[in-house]
Amino acid sequence: MKITKVEAPKSLSRVREPERATIRVAAIQFSWRENQTEHQEMIASAIRKAASEGAQVVFLPELTLSRYPADIVPEGSPIDTAEDLGSGPTMQLVSGLARELEIFVHASVFEDRNFDDQRGLNTAIIVGPDGKLVGATPKLHIPVTEGYFED
Repeated sequence: MKITKVEAPKSLSRVREPERATIRVAAIQFSWRENQTEHQEMIASAIRKAASEGAQVVFLPELTLSRYPADIVPEGSPIDTAEDLGSGPTMQLVSGLARELEIFVHASVFEDRNFDDQRGLNTAIIVGPDGKLVGATPKLHIPVTEGYFED
C-alpha cells in the first residue's frame, strides 16, 4: 500500500486566515478481488491505515464491493447483484469501520430499490463516526454508448 501525503497549498485568493480547521482526507484506490472476503479485508486494511495516518474522512471507489460491470454486456436481471442500502454488505463493512475508527467513510453501492424494470441504482453513501448513514445520492446520468453497458 502506498500513502502519499500532500499539504493543502496556500490559497492565492484568501484575504484572511481560515476560521475552521483543515480536514484530512484519504482517497483509496484498489483493484477488485473476486474473492469477497479477500476484497473486504483489503478495503478494511486500507481504511485502517488511512485512519492511522490521520484521515478524518475516507473515500472509496465507485461500486466499492463490486467488479465494475460496464465493460461487458450484462446477463440476467441487474437486480440480482443489487443490495439493500441500509443492511447490505457495503453498509455493514463501512459502518463498522467508521464506528471503530471514529471517522467518516464514503462508499458506493449498487442499490436495490425494487423498481419494476429490475434495475438498481449506483448510489454514493457517506457514513458517520457513529456508523449511521449521513447521506446518499444516486447517480442519475448514465451514459449509454457502443461498447459501454452501464444502463
